[in-house]
Amino acid sequence: MFRKIVNKEAPSNIIYEDELVCCFLDIDPTNEGRVLIVPKKHDHDVDELDDETLLRITKLSTTLTKVIKKAFNTDGYTIMQNGGIFTDFVHYHVHVFPRYNSNELLLFK
Repeated sequence: MFRKIVNKEAPSNIIYEDELVCCFLDIDPTNEGRVLIVPKKHDHDVDELDDETLLRITKLSTTLTKVIKKAFNTDGYTIMQNGGIFTDFVHYHVHVFPRYNSNELLLFK
């Protein structure tokens, strides 16, 4: 699915992209403002990413956190990535999303 979004073959709400990554709003977010950061090169796990892509993803995580905190007046945020058999789309991606004290999502607290 991510490959289709990156290649603009599927509908999405892309908020940023460059030659290495694509950032878009989650279509079924835990909280409004949840963003996915996806490398354009298809890799499954973090240890497969080249250093330039990994650095770009890390910097974008920081930038998006600042934007999300300001735009959504959050109590906090979560940056999350699952690997191995826990990767849900068989394509490396990072979630950045706003968090609130009122959230019932206490899994990450």
